[in-house]
Amino acid sequence: MDIADEAKWAIFSFSHYKGSKPLLVDIRGQEIVMRKRIYYRNSFQPFFYGRLISEVSGARLEGSFKFSRPVRLFMIIWTLVVATEIPGMIASLRIPAEPSSERWRALLPVAMIAAMLLLAAFGWLISRGHERLMIETLKKALDARVQELEPDVPPVDAYTNRPIG
Repeated sequence: MDIADEAKWAIFSFSHYKGSKPLLVDIRGQEIVMRKRIYYRNSFQPFFYGRLISEVSGARLEGSFKFSRPVRLFMIIWTLVVATEIPGMIASLRIPAEPSSERWRALLPVAMIAAMLLLAAFGWLISRGHERLMIETLKKALDARVQELEPDVPPVDAYTNRPIG
């Protein structure tokens, strides 16, 4: 792809990846993983996970935006570990309060889940233009590819399959 750099790690780069294009892409067979190049740390930035599907008239790209796989795995493990504390939280709320009781600890699992969700929301918020950039770049790349293969046919809108212009 001419629109993005391959996601190869580089030690002497501010973005930690080789190249200078605004998008990083990893293509493995029919699978595509894309994200915006950033120069700061944001584990919760959106990734585009797509798959090329062969059809009679060509190929179709299907995909969705998600957090990276390691982040999703961490969030699942975090939630499961915190969820194991919920029965203890409920039990501690049923015990009659004593003056020196530390009942506030019962709210710790809820606070930990809330903190994870707030971090994820903040990470997604500071990355709010990334999805639009990736969609527009993919649309341009796919339209350019159609023009290269069939120069006499006008470009087609990827969503409606109607000619553009």
